[in-house]
Amino acid sequence: MWILPNDGSSSTDFRFRAFTIIICCSIPFPLPLPPLLFLYPFWFLSITLSSFLVLFLYSFYL
Repeated sequence: MWILPNDGSSSTDFRFRAFTIIICCSIPFPLPLPPLLFLYPFWFLSITLSSFLVLFLYSFYL
């Protein structure tokens, strides 16, 4: 059940906010697992962004 309309603007804004929230939440934790598990149900909307985020976090914590 989604209240926001499924247009390009809201989708991009949602992805940007989710990406920013994950980056901000992953800073205090040694591993990005808590924010990733918390936002996992939302990642089916953006598979490309999730794969990019995983590669980014992997290269960051490498």
